[in-house]
Amino acid sequence: MYKKLSLTITTLSLLVIASCSSTPEKDTKNPFDPITLKENLIEGKTTQTQMLQAFGAPDMITEDSSKEDVWTYSQTKQESKGSNIGAGLFGFMPIPVASLIDLNGSLSKNETSSKSISLIVCFDKKKIVKNYRLNKMKY
Repeated sequence: MYKKLSLTITTLSLLVIASCSSTPEKDTKNPFDPITLKENLIEGKTTQTQMLQAFGAPDMITEDSSKEDVWTYSQTKQESKGSNIGAGLFGFMPIPVASLIDLNGSLSKNETSSKSISLIVCFDKKKIVKNYRLNKMKY
């Protein structure tokens, strides 16, 4: 009886562990990585088809004043930083201060910042990269 119960528990445990594992995501290139840019984006040589293969579809397609295509790839990331200051004074603090206290009774401080990166690629009439620029902004 004990062996059967032990075998059942072991089997169920292995099934639970196996169901939690995941297959790795397909490796996609980050268009904002300097190495990826240098390898795949060559002015006067790279075509729109090669851009699609290397980086995927752009986030926005527009035209410049010469009616030539301009592709924009963009990415925004948010970062949050938090810290705890003090502990155990939850019942003795005024309401505005108590609202900063987390569930453990510690005073919390949270900061959020954003980082935006845009890759702007200009093509000529032959659909070949004329020039590009990478814009970075942190706020």
